[in-house]
Amino acid sequence: LSGGTIAVFVDVHVPSNRGQALYVSGEGTKLTASNFSANHNRIHPQVYSQAITAGSFDYTGAVEVVEGALVLLEEFTIGGNEFVGLLVRNGARAHLRSGTISSTKWFSTTGKLYGGRNLVILYESTVEVHDIMVEGAESVGIHINESYFSGSNLQIHDNPIGVYETQQPETAYDFFECVHNLEMMNNSVNFGGAVLPVPDPEDILGTDEQDAEAAYCPVVPLE
Repeated sequence: LSGGTIAVFVDVHVPSNRGQALYVSGEGTKLTASNFSANHNRIHPQVYSQAITAGSFDYTGAVEVVEGALVLLEEFTIGGNEFVGLLVRNGARAHLRSGTISSTKWFSTTGKLYGGRNLVILYESTVEVHDIMVEGAESVGIHINESYFSGSNLQIHDNPIGVYETQQPETAYDFFECVHNLEMMNNSVNFGGAVLPVPDPEDILGTDEQDAEAAYCPVVPLE
């Protein structure tokens, strides 16, 4: 989807492709989807070729939202994909509600492992989540770089690294002030990267003492 397209998906399921399941691109392009799934998709053949040639490549996702596009997903599963499950980058926005992103697998080439990340948010993008499970990635549950992440009732389970934040966006924000009712369970490491400190567990588990009004937490309305 691109070029300012506005689309609505209901009961759409995209499994087992040799390449991306869904690509949404461009300012004004908007997808609203419910009861959506994208499972067991593999890395795009062109990206595979670039990896063999260069030994490294930019991120790509089974579901990819880029260049200012907007995606609203409700009651969804993105699972068992290769490399990255859901990628939001370059000023894109996503609102995720009542869904699961899980079991994203490594991509191996020339003896190296890449990806294995459930949710990746890059370059001034914004993601808001509610009642979401992020579990069982082979590398990282949620990777954030120069982007915003907020929401509530987030479960991050069974990942080698739960949340990995490498660089703050232009307007700095605090992950722990913007995410409420966060449950971390059975991750080898809960938080990693250059930005995220190890927080006080009481601040993670409760929301009453958090000063939401003082925090800068961009949101993505579900509309």
